[in-house]
Amino acid sequence: MGQNYIDIQVQDNKKFCDIAFLVDRKDFSKDITKSRKKLSIEDLIPYSNLENWLFKEYQKESEGYKSKVRKMYSMEFYTAPATTSDLIIYDLLKKYKKSTNFFLAVQSAIFCGIVTDHEVMNTAYCALTVSMDPKDPKIAIIISPDTKLPEVIEIFEKKVPQVVEEYRKYILNSKRSKLDTVSNIKRDREWYIQKRKGLSYGQILKGAISKGESLSRDGVIKAITQYSERLAMEL
Repeated sequence: MGQNYIDIQVQDNKKFCDIAFLVDRKDFSKDITKSRKKLSIEDLIPYSNLENWLFKEYQKESEGYKSKVRKMYSMEFYTAPATTSDLIIYDLLKKYKKSTNFFLAVQSAIFCGIVTDHEVMNTAYCALTVSMDPKDPKIAIIISPDTKLPEVIEIFEKKVPQVVEEYRKYILNSKRSKLDTVSNIKRDREWYIQKRKGLSYGQILKGAISKGESLSRDGVIKAITQYSERLAMEL
């Protein structure tokens, strides 16, 4: 049902990482398939038609709710509930420990199989800057022009400690050198997907060289292995 991989059209590499390390998880992919079945989505909805489709879904479900409220309480005023798809998305956000900043991204992934810059919320988020030198660790809170101070405070209090722990566990305590996952994220993801589709490391290397990459087969293996390990990290 639908495509196996989500098309990520996000320009900023750090934000690309945030999306990729969620939608490329095998368990998340299975949940996307289950969600589409629950919503009776046999074919992906064209991205340009998503807003219209969601509006019709809201109209259909909210009208039914409106009638029930009026009948039970004889009131004209009512509060429309979240739609079925909304509830499914909220459940996924809770399961994968993501904030509502990821709501639109998950929504678009389910219905259209694509996530663009439009779905990436322009609010504060905490990004881990991976330093190649363990003696020079860097952790940054990236903000947009519209970010408010309370958002930064919340991220600092709730997210930063988690990122610090992740950094210590997977970077400082690792005996293996780590590749630069941020700058190479789009390339590494492409290789990872090719490997899951059945291509050999040699075939992936050949394709990479044809695009101007200068590296060895071992470099391809390390990049794909690191990407796989990042996806498997405990939430």
